[in-house]
Amino acid sequence: MTVLPKSLQARSDREAIREDIAPYVGMSVEERSRTLSELCRWARDSLDANPQRERAWAWEDKRSPESLALWSRLVAAARK
Repeated sequence: MTVLPKSLQARSDREAIREDIAPYVGMSVEERSRTLSELCRWARDSLDANPQRERAWAWEDKRSPESLALWSRLVAAARK
């Protein structure tokens, strides 16, 4: 019987998230900050290498009205 790679095996969302964050568990704030900075540099370099870089940099995911309403409620609640 063929065994699928772990990434293709059925699992719960919680299992998938635990697997995704496993390399970062236990990192110090400084280590996580360095990792995040490296990811941001990679993203910047990838966008800059795109022949349509202006269009790529201008892209913005549109938020749903429900998402915006939730954000507004959370911000209002945090300010109380």
